[in-house]
Amino acid sequence: MGYWTIGFCDNDNKEIKLFDPLGIESQDKLIKKGIISYLTKGNPENAKFRKYRFKNYTESEVYDHVDSGIYILMQAYKNCVKPRFLISPDAIEKFRVKTLYYLLLEFYNGY
Repeated sequence: MGYWTIGFCDNDNKEIKLFDPLGIESQDKLIKKGIISYLTKGNPENAKFRKYRFKNYTESEVYDHVDSGIYILMQAYKNCVKPRFLISPDAIEKFRVKTLYYLLLEFYNGY
């Protein structure tokens, strides 16, 4: 969506959550317009997404730009797999090692 940003559509609360670990994404309006365009494309029933509100999340913790990609993967893991997963700068390295381990394991086992 932008420089290491990620968004999640929360149907229960009718909102689209945007995460930006560095707080530098300047294309906010363009990103929101693109998301709504994508979600409503081709199906009249999807017009409901136009009523969703956007909620921006910028971390109060300091994340180095080198860690931004891992932060985004951690947000995806938390929002899609394990809601109680805690995200912090201290957890970055452990998550990076585990992610690399599982990627290499999949590659080794024939993907």
